Amino acid sequence: MLTSQAVKAVHQALQAIFSDSVVLLGGSYWTGEATDTSDLDFYILRPFWHFFVYKWHLPAVEKLKRDHSGVTINCMVVPRFFYERGWYFVAGETVNGEIWQSPLNTKIVFRSAIKLTYWNYILFLTAAEPAEKQFALTKMAQHLTVARVVLTPAELPANGLTASFLIECLPTDQVWNPVRNLLLAKQTGQLFPVSELEAFSTGLFLLAERLFADNPGYWGFSWVNYIIYNSKFFRHKNTLFLFKNPDKMIVDCLREGLKNQTDLGRLREEMRTIIFPVIMI
Repeated sequence: MLTSQAVKAVHQALQAIFSDSVVLLGGSYWTGEATDTSDLDFYILRPFWHFFVYKWHLPAVEKLKRDHSGVTINCMVVPRFFYERGWYFVAGETVNGEIWQSPLNTKIVFRSAIKLTYWNYILFLTAAEPAEKQFALTKMAQHLTVARVVLTPAELPANGLTASFLIECLPTDQVWNPVRNLLLAKQTGQLFPVSELEAFSTGLFLLAERLFADNPGYWGFSWVNYIIYNSKFFRHKNTLFLFKNPDKMIVDCLREGLKNQTDLGRLREEMRTIIFPVIMI
């Protein structure tokens, strides 16, 4: 686990590399919930017309990662235009300690949360190691809680959707117990036996199905979702999402695969390249 001084040094180095952008520290190192296995997460808010030339900076970023090989450094490149409209939910802190948090676009966040819940269920079913299985279920629990939070509007904390905030937002009814148990276990480092994980997974999947079915109005065509996906894929001459409803198309594919349980390993590899409409460097 990195010290605060080491995190600051990486942050400052990234800000120097992307001097025309705002670099935010996010994730667990920002919220104070980092553990020995936590990644170091940054958001790079690029001016729109500079967005597509981020590759010029890749050699410097790769060197920075080599110099800090003891931790995984994730950098998500976001057009400033998208951030200002809440098309990606971004929360973090600048090198000067200023907190930035994008508006909350309820429809986009809900759709993404449900989509990533199904995706992590496939990762759970295809994982070989118990630790990998629990990690995938914990991600499911996080995304399910986020989906519920945006359906019940409340004032978000200044430091984003922290694990502690998500746990506080959970309802007390029994069906949410697997979610609560997994989120609490993440905070304490507790590992569950595979038999318990299997039981948890059924409950989480049923919650995802309920949230999906109970909110059909969230799955209509969205110009925001359309622009997000095609801004990433169409510039590489990939027309997969042209004239499509991307999130709905992906969720339908994931749910169909889970229903049929046929070759989930192949489905996982096919979806891996399209599930995240973001650019990570």
